[in-house]
Amino acid sequence: MRKTFIPQDADQMTDDQKNAALESLMFPKEKRDGSIKGRACADGRKQRNNRCKGRSIPDSSA
Repeated sequence: MRKTFIPQDADQMTDDQKNAALESLMFPKEKRDGSIKGRACADGRKQRNNRCKGRSIPDSSA
């Protein structure tokens, strides 16, 4: 199992940590055999506000 995402208890976090935290998006899906699987990814929209304008990399490569 990958160790890239560790949930944190919001009661243990400061207000600054809560404001800087990225939200995660969950995409559950029911497979044909009836099992439930899902994917989780970080919502990076908050990171766009913290990037330096002069050093930014384009979001798409045209």
